Amino acid sequence: MSMPTETMAGMTAKNNENQTRSAEMDAAVQLVRQAREQGLALTGPRGLLKQFTKTVLETRWTRR
Repeated sequence: MSMPTETMAGMTAKNNENQTRSAEMDAAVQLVRQAREQGLALTGPRGLLKQFTKTVLETRWTRR
């Protein structure tokens, strides 16, 4: 039994989206684990979230 092309394309797009989420989740888990190992708070003025946000924004603006 064959599936319509539209359905197959939709399934491929959904699979790629799930893989991307998984890669993003893996990266987040690794960052949190490393922060905890180093005794870094996750939030607050010197926390992981603030440092990560700052780095992302700086990277975005310097690569324009």
